[in-house]
Amino acid sequence: MDPNSTHQQWSEWEFTVRLLWAPFFRVTLQDVEYNVATFMRKGFGSSSRMKMEKKQRVVSGELRDTWVFTVQTEAANVNDPSKRQYMLDSVTRFMENGLGKVDVGMEVRLLAGSPEDGKPAEQWLIMPPSVVTTKMIMGDTP
Repeated sequence: MDPNSTHQQWSEWEFTVRLLWAPFFRVTLQDVEYNVATFMRKGFGSSSRMKMEKKQRVVSGELRDTWVFTVQTEAANVNDPSKRQYMLDSVTRFMENGLGKVDVGMEVRLLAGSPEDGKPAEQWLIMPPSVVTTKMIMGDTP
């Protein structure tokens, strides 16, 4: 898979979900991760990856959760306003069905592909992680 192909468009969709009420029960991280991953796979396709983060905040003495879901995908067209609105509405409806009253924010970024505005295509470079040890820097001498 070449992320810099002229026929591919890679994007990053970030959804921030804030609970507007203090739940009577705590939703486990594993349950949310499984259900949201299944939902996002249906919305974005299988050539995607998702990262999830849970934060907690205190509002009027009550502990409330905030979830951040970041999806990198090849399938979704970031230049289509109707696709953006559809995904925001779908995620909001999905979260409200599972968690109750929520506030959903969304940010979308083009990572690679044509911005469809006459400008050159964005390039995205994926590199493997590198590991540097002190032995590599200092050598074998004691």
